[in-house]
Amino acid sequence: MIKIRKLKVGNLRNDEHAQANRENIALLEKYGPEVLEIKSLYDGYVSHFEAECAAIGLIRKSDYTRKLIGKDNARDRNYKGLFLSVCAALYHPNPLIGDAARRLKILFDAYGNISRKPINEQTSATSGLVKRLRSDKHKDDAALLQLEIWIDEMHTLNKDFQQLMAARDHEKTEKPAINLLSARKAVDKSYRAIVERINALIVVNGADRYLEYVKAANVTVNKYSTAIKSRSRSSASS
Repeated sequence: MIKIRKLKVGNLRNDEHAQANRENIALLEKYGPEVLEIKSLYDGYVSHFEAECAAIGLIRKSDYTRKLIGKDNARDRNYKGLFLSVCAALYHPNPLIGDAARRLKILFDAYGNISRKPINEQTSATSGLVKRLRSDKHKDDAALLQLEIWIDEMHTLNKDFQQLMAARDHEKTEKPAINLLSARKAVDKSYRAIVERINALIVVNGADRYLEYVKAANVTVNKYSTAIKSRSRSSASS
């Protein structure tokens, strides 16, 4: 007797899981939840699936971490370039430039390697270093070494980093408490309930009313089951 085959939904990746259920919901809509006699189960299934999509959307939306890493790396490169420029000037044939470099090197030594500090300390130290380099005490030395472009870039990158951190923290406070794992489990429970109901109705009523949906659903099941098996074989051979 024909029936909906088993799909190991727990083994699907997040994108696969969402897509598989999206395809199944489209099939249920095509063949009619009322016709298939699963309307109440269908409504719950769709509701849980919408929550899963919202959870996935929130995970994808929050790309601040990637941006912060990129901006932090840019800060580190800028600091290294500025520091090496000062170190190189120590050996300049013009004694005025060499003296200016030595004074600035003392300032840099006082701060230490700020690129190795924890994130919050690095941000604070960078702000302090920029302020000192622009102060009356050091601005002429920085100008003599033509460091203004480095200092301006350091200020901009640090400010951009601070703004990204603030935006990320603000997003966290506004983000609803949607847990993807919990949402997936709710979808899986609804999906299995529909499968069990239709398979049971086939036994009671015969297959005619459900046949076309079951055949289409099994195509989807086979597709994703093949993807799961392929991944398992790849993992076993590696």
